Amino acid sequence: MLVAPLLAPVRVTQTFGNYNQQLYRRPPHRHKGLDLRAALRQPVFFPEDGVVVHVWNGAGAFGYGVRTRDDNGSWNLAHFDERPRWEEGQHVRAGALAGYADSSGNSTGHHLHLGRRDSNGAPVNPLHVYARYHAVRAGVDPDVFHRQIAMESGWNPWAHSWADAQGIAQIIPRWHPNVDPWDPFDSLRYATNLMSSHLAWSNGDYPRALGAYNAGKGRIRPLGVWAPRATWPRETRNYVTWILKGVDLASTDEHAALVADSKRNHEKKMAALAQQATALGLTVRMRATLERSGVWETYKRAHPDDAQLYTDIHQWFADNVD
Repeated sequence: MLVAPLLAPVRVTQTFGNYNQQLYRRPPHRHKGLDLRAALRQPVFFPEDGVVVHVWNGAGAFGYGVRTRDDNGSWNLAHFDERPRWEEGQHVRAGALAGYADSSGNSTGHHLHLGRRDSNGAPVNPLHVYARYHAVRAGVDPDVFHRQIAMESGWNPWAHSWADAQGIAQIIPRWHPNVDPWDPFDSLRYATNLMSSHLAWSNGDYPRALGAYNAGKGRIRPLGVWAPRATWPRETRNYVTWILKGVDLASTDEHAALVADSKRNHEKKMAALAQQATALGLTVRMRATLERSGVWETYKRAHPDDAQLYTDIHQWFADNVD
């Protein structure tokens, strides 16, 4: 079982990856986790069953906090208000109280630092772990869902499109009022269930299910008749093509087994294209939003390397994808 470390609604204040240098005024480096907004002494919960392997005593950058290890890696929970009441070697359960949030260590305000490392000790975006978990539980191929979120938002929990699609899974609130799109944990859970319902509606056809997520069921099956793919909106055709490019989709039997086998490993299927897909997702979604908002030129000056990357891939997309 995997649970969110804070009670909803959860808000991300700093994403995994590069720091916002203008906001934090610090040298360039990678942020190896997520920062989540928290009130003073807000309860923090263990995300997963595991064993306590380290307790921070307040002297270092993490201040007070705790690290647990499980079969697939480790979780770091940091910036507590005091030393956690846990000792190394103790077993913990998902959802158990780990401690209380504060601003100890190198911190600019009350928050929780949530870090994840794989079994080799390499930092992993925690949201990737939650996405895979919810996909498996919903019976959705986790690699397909990973690529889908990369295409939707580039894993940006603050993404907001011109069509009012919000958050990491680009949920439109007026069509989906029962989810908080700005809470990435809730949004990923909801999106996998939505994809599962689209797969049931399309008899397991991933292109049609993805097309319904992007354009709506009415564009994929108007008046109860499946529309030829060539008649779908161009954006939707490109969206489906890029998500499924190079993917060895699970068969019907494998698809059913995903729910029961929470440790199924699809990690090697699309590793070669994952970075490219993320960059493309940022390009076609975020650059368009920046241009429409009139802030693209400002963004280029502030982030010239990222802007050039987006421009290069945007041109490749225009030249090679119908």
